[in-house]
Amino acid sequence: MLKKIKAIFKHIIIGGIWTYIYVSLFKICLIYFWNFNPFSISSWQIIKEFWNAGGSIKSGSDYMLFILILSFFPIWILGWKFLYKQNYIKLLLLPITIHNQRLIAKYEGETSNITIKNMGVKGMKIEEQIEVKCKSIKSAPSDEEVNEIRSALQDKLSSYNKK
Repeated sequence: MLKKIKAIFKHIIIGGIWTYIYVSLFKICLIYFWNFNPFSISSWQIIKEFWNAGGSIKSGSDYMLFILILSFFPIWILGWKFLYKQNYIKLLLLPITIHNQRLIAKYEGETSNITIKNMGVKGMKIEEQIEVKCKSIKSAPSDEEVNEIRSALQDKLSSYNKK
């Protein structure tokens, strides 16, 4: 039920906006090119008198006026149907979508390989920098130090066991 109400509401809104824009453009076009106002009775009376006096359609502009008047309702209905089927959320999000596509296209062509440049001191190669870093780290304790620690722990443990 809610979907039907939503569809009817969408039809009414789109139909109202489309009708206003289409009728306004149609009227402006007819007035500009043929000095014919389709909403004026006097314009229709002029055409009626012309036709009753034996007037005929002779020039291309007369044919265009006739075709435009006849095609008013089919174009109006087709336009309404076309606009109803459009996804207006996509239209509202179009600027964001275009921006994201540009960013993707910008970084898409770059290689996935990483090139290490200008690290650390100038003039030193990566291998040399690694060696310097490794030397600065204290070395692991020697076997003698480890044995001393083990014997001290055994003495402590044996003293606790005796108690």
